[in-house]
Amino acid sequence: MNKHPALITALFFVCAAAIADQKPNILIFLVDDLGYGDLGCTGSTFAETPHLDRFAEEATRFTDAYAPAAHCSPSRAAIMTGQYPARLHITTWIGGKKATEYKGLSLPKQKTFLAESAYTMGEYFQAQGYTTANIGKWHAGGTIVPLQKHGFEHVIGYAPGAGPGASEAWFGPYPQIKDLDGPSDEYITDRLTQETIRFIEERDGDPFFIMLQHYDVHGPLVAPDAMVQKYVARRRPKDKGIENATFLAMKESMDASFGAIVNKLKALDLYDDTIIIFTSDNGGVQYFANNGGLRMGKKWLYEGGIRVPLLMRVPGYTEGGEVSRLPINGIDFFPTLVELTGGDPAKIESDLDGESFAPELKQVAGVKREALFWHSPQLGKGGGVIAPSGAVRMGPWKLISYYGDTKVPELYNVENDKAEEKNLASQYPELVDRIQRMLEKHLDETKAQRVTLSTVIN
Repeated sequence: MNKHPALITALFFVCAAAIADQKPNILIFLVDDLGYGDLGCTGSTFAETPHLDRFAEEATRFTDAYAPAAHCSPSRAAIMTGQYPARLHITTWIGGKKATEYKGLSLPKQKTFLAESAYTMGEYFQAQGYTTANIGKWHAGGTIVPLQKHGFEHVIGYAPGAGPGASEAWFGPYPQIKDLDGPSDEYITDRLTQETIRFIEERDGDPFFIMLQHYDVHGPLVAPDAMVQKYVARRRPKDKGIENATFLAMKESMDASFGAIVNKLKALDLYDDTIIIFTSDNGGVQYFANNGGLRMGKKWLYEGGIRVPLLMRVPGYTEGGEVSRLPINGIDFFPTLVELTGGDPAKIESDLDGESFAPELKQVAGVKREALFWHSPQLGKGGGVIAPSGAVRMGPWKLISYYGDTKVPELYNVENDKAEEKNLASQYPELVDRIQRMLEKHLDETKAQRVTLSTVIN
């Protein structure tokens, strides 16, 4: 607890005014399927992530940061808009055939693209005079034209679907990525790094807003052979098991990308004028990622599917090495960045569900909301069948509620039991009932798609 709250508060507003006058650049470095414990600074003893580990010493590390969803599409759409996936009607990954029935329930059919009417960070910062770019993955549906209509003047390395595709497509000439070409030994992560650096170098005096959405470390697992063989030679697991050699190589490539971009910012004297956010779109795939002892992984509403690494550096705010245990969500980035750049989130003409945690970066105060919510009304598969469900994090408590009573509710104290090993629902039935009512209210307020009783009985 700070002993001089009045002084800190005054400094907070001085810093806010100063950073707004400078119009800081913004870089969001979003990794695909990176687990909670996949970095050296978050607990991995296998990974070589020296650049990110060094950055953690200069940034604030959030221990209780959450993705908006356990899947990529809803998470990315929510980060972009500051709205819950439930409100966007994008609650699972876009693409592929989805089940329509499950145990007497009819499952909703979600939208296949982020509506052009949705207001995004790209549109906001473009209106504030920023040069905007989305580099790499999008996976919020549509084509390159709607993507540009979401406020991005520059769209680089865009694939219509989830990513490059088959293993060989991660190298040039990138058959699934229509605007890139390259030699057969060029790796997609390296190419997107080059494109980001080129964009930064060629900026024309305006501040920039970059969404760098790497395809790394999503499957299929593939990386430059020399890098893979380095880990094989160190007797890391070769084909199966947590953090296998190829996955370790992919993480090293991702870390090298981050290091190259930070070094370029420093060389151009831009590092101290740039807000940097590093995070993942959801938890890691449990078969090879390191989810830091959390339960399950990607696709699940257990902690392994939604709790993610988050490092954030804001010049003038973060001193470096701070650790925050404030529960925050990717939907909070939009209002936080608005406030950090001198704007007022309350004046944005959009139903922002996120809340600014800018004061937390100066240890002034935390977000005062009561709870965080997740809504997954579709059927999932990944290490088992994932029943349609919703989740709530309220203080130390985490409830997972299964729609249509397909399973009994689960209640965990994730401050004491982050592995979610002890279901306390039977001990606290009144608390379960209270949190379930909160979830129902949230679904009503966001006009969420619901599961309904079906005429088909499985």
